[in-house]
Amino acid sequence: MSEQFIIHNLRFAESGEVLEVKLPQSSFVRLSEEVVRPAGDVHFRLIGGRNSLGLPVLELTVKTTVELICQRCMHSMDFSVDASTTFVVVKYPDQVEVFDTDEEDAIMIDDAFNVLEYVEDEILLALPSSPRHEKCVDSSAAAVATETNKKPNPFAVLAELKNR
Repeated sequence: MSEQFIIHNLRFAESGEVLEVKLPQSSFVRLSEEVVRPAGDVHFRLIGGRNSLGLPVLELTVKTTVELICQRCMHSMDFSVDASTTFVVVKYPDQVEVFDTDEEDAIMIDDAFNVLEYVEDEILLALPSSPRHEKCVDSSAAAVATETNKKPNPFAVLAELKNR
């Protein structure tokens, strides 16, 4: 299946091709390892064209919703990914540094450019390092769990003696 997503990136950009695909999250091995369970679909669109300088570019847009574990309450949560990036396709290694900017990433010409790897990279880069709900669903349960896991203060006995 992934063979159909191997392209010659310069030809794709110069001919203005468009690739729009919907695949199950389970198609992405590294993503599957980062989420609670790979459910739902990944929608992506790759468009070839030229930037304002006339350089060949690939515009990649990726959308999906993944299930992560909230690091505050330890319950599952949905996280929406809506990422996009533009890749400038360059011919020479020294051009990578020149054309790599905050707005566009420069990549070398590749006749075996794996679109799925770049799609998966965009999703992984968009994931939070410590996912948390804005407001946890059952914060009282988390507070009770925290309270019951507290160790007794070893100086509590001294405080009682001082108060006598």
